[in-house]
Amino acid sequence: SNIHAESLIGTIVGKLYNPKDAKVIENEYLIKCLLRVLITIDKGSLIPMIDSPLNCLVSLLETVCHNPSNPIFNHNIFEC
Repeated sequence: SNIHAESLIGTIVGKLYNPKDAKVIENEYLIKCLLRVLITIDKGSLIPMIDSPLNCLVSLLETVCHNPSNPIFNHNIFEC
């Protein structure tokens, strides 16, 4: 189950933010999916893999602060 969660989180993070392009996809469905995965995963299992989603969320937040255009997306970043 942890392997599936880590793979799922990695895929979602990869779709939301690509650090090579510094491009953000403000997809409210993807960020909501990440939120649901983070909420439902066992917290003990999340600790070893938290770097990837946390770095993604920080980068997303920095980017959308400059140009907030999708309030639902922004809200879900904070919920995560």
